[in-house]
Amino acid sequence: MKMWPFFSTHQPGAVPTGLGSADAEGMSVATLERLVRVGSVQNVPEEARLWIVLAPEDVDTGVNFDDLPLRAGHTYSLAFVQDQDMDGLTDREEDKAGTHPFVADTDSDGLDDSYEVTNQHTDPRWADSDGDGLLDSDEILIATHPRWADSDDDALWDGFEAAHGYDPLQANDAAVDTDSDGLSDLNEQCYGTDPHNPDSDGDGLSDGEEVYTYGTDPVNNDTDGDSLTDGEEVFNYGTSPVSQDSDGDGLGDADELFVYGTGPAAFDTDGDGVGDGEEVLVNGTNPLGP
Repeated sequence: MKMWPFFSTHQPGAVPTGLGSADAEGMSVATLERLVRVGSVQNVPEEARLWIVLAPEDVDTGVNFDDLPLRAGHTYSLAFVQDQDMDGLTDREEDKAGTHPFVADTDSDGLDDSYEVTNQHTDPRWADSDGDGLLDSDEILIATHPRWADSDDDALWDGFEAAHGYDPLQANDAAVDTDSDGLSDLNEQCYGTDPHNPDSDGDGLSDGEEVYTYGTDPVNNDTDGDSLTDGEEVFNYGTSPVSQDSDGDGLGDADELFVYGTGPAAFDTDGDGVGDGEEVLVNGTNPLGP
């Protein structure tokens, strides 16, 4: 190619930077030097417009461009590009990556888009590329893998381990039951409970009892939504914590207790052969009288 003479106008002391993507023709893109001008078209640093060199993958980007020989089979091209947010990705590359050309850190995770694309190979559009509950930048900080949700392969996500004081690089936590509530720490992760609190929702039932004995929700203190906590239903009233109408009489457990004074676990409180709900809702009679 005859463009070689234009390269003598490179910016002195420029540091080569690999872009690591491919252009429309499949050529690997590597910025060997930022050029001051080519012909009459000049770099405009304040507008983030500049010349770059497109070169084959096997070119050593650590060599000063003036000292780089043109080898047979190598094709070098010039491109006048724009990097409006100056994050190291050209606007064209930002378009390919789905990132914002005006924001250097599209996902606000503390890592520039270029660093995510070229160094970490994380998703620059998502602050938590592996969805483990830790920002990509935090993963780099604590040496976990930002593209693998479970760095130590113990079935506990890095974010869960970090949030609860475990070592996400130490694979010995999953089978432990830290709070002795009948749920292993792995199961606590699955149910969203606190591995350091045996009664995560504070309803009087341990997390293990809720899951394995009563079938209630260990992170909802009123599983059936009848205004009675699961623990009250089990220990105080003898009602079902998973049914709003434990005796099936047509009256809600809370209404029986606090409105009508009937037994929420007794279909026919006064034993007259007519259900409490039928007396109240159909006949208009007293469910507590003969």
